[in-house]
Formats: sequence, C-alpha cells, structure tokens
Amino acid sequence: MLHDRRGDSSLRRFDRDVLAQPSVTYVIVLIGINDLRNSARKAEEVVTAEEMIAGLHQFTVRARSAGLRVFGGTLLPYENDTFNGGFYTPEADAKRQAVNTWIRGRGALDAVIDFEAVLRDPSRPTRLLPPVGLRRPPSPERLRLSAHGRQHRLGAIRLSTFAPKGNSSVNCHPPSGEFFARFLIQVKPQTDAYCNSNA
Repeated sequence: MLHDRRGDSSLRRFDRDVLAQPSVTYVIVLIGINDLRNSARKAEEVVTAEEMIAGLHQFTVRARSAGLRVFGGTLLPYENDTFNGGFYTPEADAKRQAVNTWIRGRGALDAVIDFEAVLRDPSRPTRLLPPVGLRRPPSPERLRLSAHGRQHRLGAIRLSTFAPKGNSSVNCHPPSGEFFARFLIQVKPQTDAYCNSNA
C-alpha cells in the first residue's frame, strides 16, 4: 500500500486501477499485509499503524470525492504464514489489530466487511483457520487463501451492504460461486440477482 516494490504502490495506482474505471460505484479496500510483513526487511519501509491508517484514509477521501462508497475489509492474521515465512512479529500483529480497530470504527468507512472475524482461528486469533489458509492442499502454505478459504470469506459479505442508501431490507449472502479478489474490488450492486427485499 505505502511503498513501491515490484511496481507502484496501491496509493499511486488507485486513480488508474479504480477511479478511472467506468461504472464503478463501490470499492472494497483490503490491503496492508505486505506492508506489515516488510519481506524486503528494509528499515525505511517499516510502517506504523498510524501510517497505514493514513493510507486507508486517503483511499476513502479520494473515492468519496469521486462519488464512490468505500467498504473496508479487515486484515487477516498471518502468524502461521508459511509462504515465504518468517516475517510475523507480535509488534506487527499489534499494528494489524490497531488498523482493524480503525476499520471497524464508527464512521471511518461507509461499511465494514469483517474478513478477520470469519477466517481467524478462535483458539489462536493471530492465525488463520487451518483449512482456509492452505493454498493448495496438501501444500503447507498459510498466507494466501485456498479455494475453500476464498469461499469461506464470502460469509463476511452481506449483499445488503450494497443496497442503495436507505434500503436496509435487502439482507442475504452472495452465492457460493461468486468470487471476490484479494486486492481492490470494484463491485456493482447485484442484489436483485441473488435475493429479494423479503430475504
């Protein structure tokens, strides 16, 4: 989010990748784990929770100025990361939790999609649930979600979130086959396709 690595940071790319796209009305922002992991181990790229929150706030301001609604996805735990592992620290996890607290905070965003709540291991909240963190079973990778994990993540998304403002009667989950990307997702409301006002 905050630093250029193999390409421009997401803050640099936001206008091109999101705001310049036609017919976008909603934006889900789910980003920040790579900032926390700092896999390049560069001292100048160690981030604070405050810097990450400022970056997320920038997304919000820029999206709202373009007339878009902004939904924040909570950052997932990664203590059991085995994809290029060794970058978890309790200090970084404390920053992750601080960012999630801000995301969940009242009024920070137009809505919250609490991916962490449905994907963390209740017995050890700093880790993903074992089945959802296996990328290609029986591969031991536990950072990027498996197909099961991506489907399980849908449990955090209610299509009522995408209903027009003032219409809270639409209340159902998206179908299990619907796919949501991990990065920045541009979404058009599809509530009529999946549920009705009495759902």
